[in-house]
Amino acid sequence: MINKWSILLFVVTIYFVLSISQPNVHAESTSTTKLIVAGETVTEQLTTITYNGRTLIPLRTVSEALNVQVKWNSKTSTVIVQKWGEQLSIKPNAHQAKLQGRVYHDVILDLQSPAQLKDGSVYVPLRFIAQTFGYEVNWDNGEIRINSPLSEEERERLYRGSL
Repeated sequence: MINKWSILLFVVTIYFVLSISQPNVHAESTSTTKLIVAGETVTEQLTTITYNGRTLIPLRTVSEALNVQVKWNSKTSTVIVQKWGEQLSIKPNAHQAKLQGRVYHDVILDLQSPAQLKDGSVYVPLRFIAQTFGYEVNWDNGEIRINSPLSEEERERLYRGSL
Protein backbone atom coordinates (compact mmCIF):
# COMPACT_ATOMS: atom_id res chain seq x y z
CA MET A 1 0.00 0.00 0.00
CA ILE A 2 1.28 3.45 -0.94
CA ASN A 3 1.23 5.99 1.82
CA LYS A 4 1.13 9.77 1.53
CA TRP A 5 4.89 10.09 2.26
CA SER A 6 5.72 7.90 -0.73
CA ILE A 7 3.49 10.01 -2.96
CA LEU A 8 5.04 13.22 -1.63
CA LEU A 9 8.55 11.84 -2.19
CA PHE A 10 7.58 10.83 -5.74
CA VAL A 11 6.15 14.29 -6.52
CA VAL A 12 9.21 16.07 -5.10
CA THR A 13 11.52 13.78 -7.10
CA ILE A 14 9.62 14.43 -10.34
CA TYR A 15 9.64 18.19 -9.69
CA PHE A 16 13.41 18.12 -9.08
CA VAL A 17 14.11 16.08 -12.24
CA LEU A 18 11.94 18.34 -14.38
CA SER A 19 13.42 21.53 -12.95
CA ILE A 20 17.02 20.53 -13.68
CA SER A 21 16.23 19.25 -17.17
CA GLN A 22 14.77 22.57 -18.34
CA PRO A 23 17.12 24.95 -20.21
CA ASN A 24 18.65 27.62 -18.00
CA VAL A 25 17.23 30.69 -19.76
CA HIS A 26 16.41 33.86 -17.88
CA ALA A 27 16.25 37.55 -18.57
CA GLU A 28 19.20 39.71 -17.63
CA SER A 29 19.22 43.33 -16.59
CA THR A 30 19.38 45.74 -19.51
CA SER A 31 20.40 48.79 -17.53
CA THR A 32 24.19 48.28 -17.67
CA THR A 33 24.71 46.47 -20.97
CA LYS A 34 25.97 48.84 -23.65
CA LEU A 35 26.89 47.86 -27.24
CA ILE A 36 29.69 49.82 -28.94
CA VAL A 37 30.72 49.07 -32.53
CA ALA A 38 33.76 50.75 -34.10
CA GLY A 39 33.79 53.31 -31.29
CA GLU A 40 30.13 54.32 -31.72
CA THR A 41 27.42 53.44 -29.22
CA VAL A 42 24.71 51.33 -30.87
CA THR A 43 22.54 51.05 -27.76
CA GLU A 44 22.82 51.91 -24.07
CA GLN A 45 20.32 49.22 -23.01
CA LEU A 46 20.91 46.00 -24.86
CA THR A 47 18.42 43.25 -24.07
CA THR A 48 20.28 40.02 -23.37
CA ILE A 49 19.47 36.54 -22.13
CA THR A 50 21.75 34.08 -20.43
CA TYR A 51 21.75 30.46 -21.54
CA ASN A 52 24.02 28.00 -19.77
CA GLY A 53 26.26 30.81 -18.56
CA ARG A 54 26.61 32.46 -22.00
CA THR A 55 25.22 35.86 -22.96
CA LEU A 56 23.04 35.94 -26.05
CA ILE A 57 21.86 39.10 -27.80
CA PRO A 58 19.15 39.71 -30.40
CA LEU A 59 20.45 38.83 -33.86
CA ARG A 60 18.72 41.88 -35.35
CA THR A 61 20.80 44.18 -33.14
CA VAL A 62 24.14 42.62 -34.03
CA SER A 63 23.24 42.30 -37.72
CA GLU A 64 22.40 45.98 -38.02
CA ALA A 65 25.51 46.97 -36.05
CA LEU A 66 27.82 44.84 -38.25
CA ASN A 67 25.96 45.59 -41.48
CA VAL A 68 25.20 41.93 -42.22
CA GLN A 69 22.12 40.63 -43.99
CA VAL A 70 19.74 38.36 -42.09
CA LYS A 71 17.05 36.13 -43.55
CA TRP A 72 14.65 33.74 -41.85
CA ASN A 73 13.79 30.48 -43.63
CA SER A 74 10.41 29.56 -42.15
CA LYS A 75 10.36 26.14 -43.86
CA THR A 76 13.53 25.00 -42.07
CA SER A 77 13.35 27.38 -39.07
CA THR A 78 16.84 28.58 -39.90
CA VAL A 79 18.43 32.01 -39.65
CA ILE A 80 20.83 32.84 -42.50
CA VAL A 81 23.43 35.53 -41.83
CA GLN A 82 25.42 36.84 -44.83
CA LYS A 83 28.43 39.12 -45.18
CA TRP A 84 31.34 39.31 -47.63
CA GLY A 85 30.15 36.32 -49.63
CA GLU A 86 30.02 34.08 -46.56
CA GLN A 87 26.78 32.59 -45.29
CA LEU A 88 26.21 31.34 -41.75
CA SER A 89 23.12 29.16 -41.11
CA ILE A 90 21.89 28.80 -37.54
CA LYS A 91 18.88 26.93 -36.16
CA PRO A 92 17.54 27.87 -32.74
CA ASN A 93 18.45 25.24 -30.11
CA ALA A 94 21.02 23.57 -32.41
CA HIS A 95 24.55 23.08 -31.12
CA GLN A 96 26.12 23.51 -34.57
CA ALA A 97 26.03 26.10 -37.35
CA LYS A 98 26.96 25.80 -41.02
CA LEU A 99 29.34 28.23 -42.75
CA GLN A 100 29.40 28.40 -46.55
CA GLY A 101 30.89 30.76 -49.09
CA ARG A 102 33.91 31.67 -51.15
CA VAL A 103 36.45 30.93 -48.45
CA TYR A 104 34.57 28.26 -46.50
CA HIS A 105 32.72 25.40 -48.14
CA ASP A 106 30.19 23.62 -45.92
CA VAL A 107 32.09 23.94 -42.66
CA ILE A 108 30.22 22.78 -39.56
CA LEU A 109 30.98 24.91 -36.49
CA ASP A 110 30.25 23.94 -32.90
CA LEU A 111 28.39 26.45 -30.77
CA GLN A 112 29.22 26.74 -27.08
CA SER A 113 25.68 27.96 -26.61
CA PRO A 114 22.87 27.43 -29.12
CA ALA A 115 20.79 30.29 -30.47
CA GLN A 116 17.45 30.76 -28.71
CA LEU A 117 14.07 31.87 -30.01
CA LYS A 118 12.32 34.11 -27.47
CA ASP A 119 9.34 36.42 -27.98
CA GLY A 120 9.71 36.28 -31.77
CA SER A 121 13.41 37.20 -31.73
CA VAL A 122 16.43 35.00 -32.29
CA TYR A 123 19.13 35.48 -29.65
CA VAL A 124 22.65 34.46 -30.64
CA PRO A 125 26.04 34.20 -28.98
CA LEU A 126 27.52 37.56 -29.99
CA ARG A 127 31.17 36.51 -29.82
CA PHE A 128 30.54 33.58 -32.19
CA ILE A 129 28.73 35.69 -34.80
CA ALA A 130 31.20 38.59 -34.69
CA GLN A 131 34.33 36.42 -34.76
CA THR A 132 32.96 34.30 -37.61
CA PHE A 133 32.98 37.45 -39.75
CA GLY A 134 36.39 38.61 -38.49
CA TYR A 135 35.48 41.09 -35.75
CA GLU A 136 37.10 41.36 -32.34
CA VAL A 137 34.79 41.33 -29.31
CA ASN A 138 35.58 42.59 -25.81
CA TRP A 139 33.30 42.60 -22.78
CA ASP A 140 34.25 44.94 -19.95
CA ASN A 141 32.19 46.39 -17.10
CA GLY A 142 28.81 45.91 -18.80
CA GLU A 143 30.06 47.19 -22.17
CA ILE A 144 30.38 45.07 -25.28
CA ARG A 145 32.90 46.48 -27.76
CA ILE A 146 33.13 45.18 -31.32
CA ASN A 147 35.97 46.31 -33.56
CA SER A 148 37.24 45.37 -36.99
CA PRO A 149 40.76 43.93 -37.03
CA LEU A 150 41.38 45.94 -40.22
CA SER A 151 43.09 49.31 -40.15
CA GLU A 152 41.25 52.36 -41.47
CA GLU A 153 43.32 52.20 -44.68
CA GLU A 154 42.52 48.49 -45.18
CA ARG A 155 38.80 49.13 -44.66
CA GLU A 156 38.87 52.00 -47.20
CA ARG A 157 40.63 49.80 -49.73
CA LEU A 158 38.21 46.93 -49.14
CA TYR A 159 35.06 49.04 -49.44
CA ARG A 160 36.29 51.09 -52.42
CA GLY A 161 37.48 48.00 -54.29
CA SER A 162 41.02 49.21 -55.01
CA LEU A 163 42.88 46.15 -53.82
